Amino acid sequence: MTVREFLRKLSGLIASLDEDSKDWLKSPRLRSSWHRFFLSVVVAGAANAVVVVTPLSEYLSQLTEGVFWFRVIMASLLVVVLVCLVALTAAYFSHTIERGHRIRLQSVLFFYMAAVLVFGFIYYFAFLAQPSLFQYDASRIHWFGTIGMRGLKSWSTKLLLLLYSSFRSIGGAFADIHSNSIIVSVINYAQALYSFCLVSLLIAGYVNERTGTHG
Repeated sequence: MTVREFLRKLSGLIASLDEDSKDWLKSPRLRSSWHRFFLSVVVAGAANAVVVVTPLSEYLSQLTEGVFWFRVIMASLLVVVLVCLVALTAAYFSHTIERGHRIRLQSVLFFYMAAVLVFGFIYYFAFLAQPSLFQYDASRIHWFGTIGMRGLKSWSTKLLLLLYSSFRSIGGAFADIHSNSIIVSVINYAQALYSFCLVSLLIAGYVNERTGTHG
């Protein structure tokens, strides 16, 4: 069995843990979208783990541009994850609507939370690559010039940027960090638009259900 075949079997197994997913896994388009999303997450996570927990972290930290380019690559991989998530979202809701199934709050929340996490880590690696992209409270949000395990300060920075992502998903402002560049502002708008589309789908599904009930 090849690595690709193993990952496809693993992604199918994880997806089938939810009873309702067994139906949409029968759709070739939706199944392919899920496999691509799952694979992109595995690749991004593995790339980060291999560098952070091995001697590669020390080697890259000694190179003039090594740390910068590692963080740029990680942010780019996460953008690929985001593209795969958007494709999966479109495929899932197209499948749901075409078959006349109800759009469930649980499904919308899954995609919303997945997007908050993906956008949050894009912000995190963008911040580490180029802190000037943001305006931030340096006493609470810490920048690191090296790669590796850094304990609580690293985790607190991740947490704050994930909170920033959750606020930006609804168009809100976060006190400790703000956009200071066109790049981050564009990502902000993209995140707010994604959330708006999810809410619109949920409302449209509810209205259609009520209309069908009383029609």
